[in-house]
Amino acid sequence: MSVYNTGTEALPPFNSAAKGDIVLRSSDAVHFRVFRCLLALASPFFDAMFDLPQPQPATVHGRTTLVGDLDVIPMTENGRTVDAMLRYCYPAASVPLPALETLEDVEQVLEGAIKYGMEGVEQQIRKLLVSPRFLDAQPLHVFAIATRLALEPEARLAARHLLQAPLPLPLPKARAGNEIQRGTVLPAADLARLHKYRARCTHAAQTLLANLASAGPRLAQSYAFYQWWTAACACPTRSDARAAGYMMHGTYARAWWADWLDGVRDALAEAPCGATAGRDVDKVVEERCAACPRCRRKAHAAVSEFASALAGEIDRAVEQVEL
Repeated sequence: MSVYNTGTEALPPFNSAAKGDIVLRSSDAVHFRVFRCLLALASPFFDAMFDLPQPQPATVHGRTTLVGDLDVIPMTENGRTVDAMLRYCYPAASVPLPALETLEDVEQVLEGAIKYGMEGVEQQIRKLLVSPRFLDAQPLHVFAIATRLALEPEARLAARHLLQAPLPLPLPKARAGNEIQRGTVLPAADLARLHKYRARCTHAAQTLLANLASAGPRLAQSYAFYQWWTAACACPTRSDARAAGYMMHGTYARAWWADWLDGVRDALAEAPCGATAGRDVDKVVEERCAACPRCRRKAHAAVSEFASALAGEIDRAVEQVEL
């Protein structure tokens, strides 16, 4: 009698005796009948295992470690994870890809792919990890997974995404050892790293804003903007515009414009990214320059043009910041 005779058969196509020459047994006792050659192609781990001399079937308390006449390889992953990994290993035309609907599913399959050296599977799941479906909804969770698995490009992408809003508070803190919940808690070192990264990004963005004169050529302002900026109107200028850095084309910023940029500078402390510069443009124009006929006619186009260019410059400045 086999020690593994109480296992559950996997879902098709991994349940056919004619479609496998070895059995993978998951941690929850699901039997997957697969071909050695496909496993060897997908995984150096299994390739090396199959090259080793194969012993006679082992026995446990007088029972063999066979399923039928097939050798069994015990896996530490559960059946759902093994099924997903195998579907990525098999030809796409013959086996549909799994529906990985949660980050927990993604993390477990990704961890297994890394463990067994399944580079093709790993690359596909890494792309899925930072897809908009997960990155937009759960960037902090994505960051936690990426840092735990030492996936630096994905960690950086998630950290950049987290710049779009204040960090969720309170952030959970990790406890020691095995008490850290997988993918949902940030170890203290990673949390500190994230905060320091955000601080450096804020500094880079605010420094750019304080040096608009030097950034002027890169902002690619149109001639229409130049005409509007340098033309006289009823709006007062602000005496500290030069000190604040809000002087371009040799002309002080209008007071309402400088006040708007003050607001952008403060907002960058909470969300140091280019999108911050373009928020509430309609509200800015409506509330700040309604009393000036000239500004009222042209300010919306000028603010929109400048905000769009400034957003690009902020993103470029932040892009240079290392995580």
